[in-house]
Amino acid sequence: MTRKIVPVGPVLLGIWFTIALVISASGLLYEVPAPVMGAINGLLITVSLLTIYFVQPIRSWVMNLDLRWLILYHFVRFVGIAFLVLHAQGIIPSEFAIIAGWGDVAVAVTAIATVGFALPITTVPRWWMVLLWNLFGLTDILYVLKTGIGLGLNNPEQMIWITTFPFSLLPTFIVPLIIVTHILIFIRLWQLRLPLRTHDLLASQ
Repeated sequence: MTRKIVPVGPVLLGIWFTIALVISASGLLYEVPAPVMGAINGLLITVSLLTIYFVQPIRSWVMNLDLRWLILYHFVRFVGIAFLVLHAQGIIPSEFAIIAGWGDVAVAVTAIATVGFALPITTVPRWWMVLLWNLFGLTDILYVLKTGIGLGLNNPEQMIWITTFPFSLLPTFIVPLIIVTHILIFIRLWQLRLPLRTHDLLASQ
């Protein structure tokens, strides 16, 4: 009987999510200052990338993961709809809700188009389509983070909602993984450069 090997990556993701869920639901993050929430984001991103780089089984799993799944994760950014609804209810400031709401929805919608029209990446135009989407998505999330931290510094009451459950899952799991997947997509695109060039050169002969 062959022993079934459980992929380490999904297990660690499950553990990470469980820990984030417990901490968020416990209320431990309530009223944590915006700079600290930003630092939590940065720490989780750094730990994730270092783990991928130094732990071979995880690196192997990530580098062989279908690019489609890295992009499909960004469907989670339809959470932008919730931002717009909460803004209409007066819970979230417009300075954050408009940028994060419409920006995230746009990234999620274009992720659908990217998966449908650019994958698998077999031509240079498809490669560029994925690259441009990834640049757009990363720029959006970084600007949202900057805006949120800035608002929290100027008036902590404006961003206190993000320290309440379930929104506290954003800085403890959802957003760090968004940024990590963007970085991984860039790495995968870099790896595809030479094979694509070789493929196109042979196809033109």
